[in-house]
Amino acid sequence: MSAYVTVLNSCKYLYLTELGEPTDNVLRIVLTEAALGRPLTEESLSDHQPEIRAALASAGVRAIEHHPGCRTFELVWPSYIGYSVRDESFSLPESEEGEGQIFVQYTKSKYLDFITTATFANSDFPGPFKHWAIYCLNHSLDVVSTKEPIVEIRNN
Repeated sequence: MSAYVTVLNSCKYLYLTELGEPTDNVLRIVLTEAALGRPLTEESLSDHQPEIRAALASAGVRAIEHHPGCRTFELVWPSYIGYSVRDESFSLPESEEGEGQIFVQYTKSKYLDFITTATFANSDFPGPFKHWAIYCLNHSLDVVSTKEPIVEIRNN
């Protein structure tokens, strides 16, 4: 397992904060680590119904947030075959044939099956490829590429 995979999987929570293509067919993803933060109060839950505010506040529920000491990760794939972003509320689990928990490298997956069906990519052209999945709070991301991501880790 690559060192960056171990570091990403050491995070309890990740948020997707940026996703884009700085140049054609180069994928850049920025993730921020999050941890349990301050306890929620009835005031901080003002958007909810009074019964829900009281129950959550009395249960000691805490916010999950990025704060000093959490890391930021920039992942850049110099090329890709395909990628997708899903609302994590609608994501189905993948197969068990992956390595990792939050940042997973799959050798067999539904997304790889989709890519081989929806594209003409194969092991001859553009060459052997892998599926990386990133399971964040609020988002699930899938990337298929022949290239490993270039990962930069910043401590905040």
